[in-house]
This record gives sequence, structure tokens and C-alpha cells, in this order.
Amino acid sequence: MADDSYIRIVSPEDILADRIGQYWSDPVHGERSLAQVRTLYLMLEPQLDNAYLEKRLRDETLDELSLADFKGLVR
Repeated sequence: MADDSYIRIVSPEDILADRIGQYWSDPVHGERSLAQVRTLYLMLEPQLDNAYLEKRLRDETLDELSLADFKGLVR
């Protein structure tokens, strides 16, 4: 019997990291991904887990993008 008392969702930090990873791999063609990141980040900024977001950003960009750099990119 499955436990259906909760719903699994992807965290906003994971979504942001995925989209910025798409942008980071191809900035010339990744403007749509960057626009999605900007919108989501600005809506959710106060609720985000910054430590986890930093880890995910570094994972997605092979340690090239810090949280501070990310904030400069999306603001």
C-alpha cells in the first residue's frame, strides 16, 4: 500500500539550478532559460534556502557560478 499522505515536488532551488545550468551551457541560446530564472528567483527570493541553492548552482555549473555571481546575473 502506497503512502499517499504527501506530494513530492521539485524544490524551487532545483528548478533554478537546472535552468541556470541550461543557460550556463549555452548563453547565446539560453536567454529564455535566464528569463525563467529571473522571474522565478524574484518571486521566491525571500523563501529560498540559499545554502542549498549555492550547492546546486555549483553542481550545475561545475563550480563556476557562486550564489553571489548568480544574484548579479539575475538582478
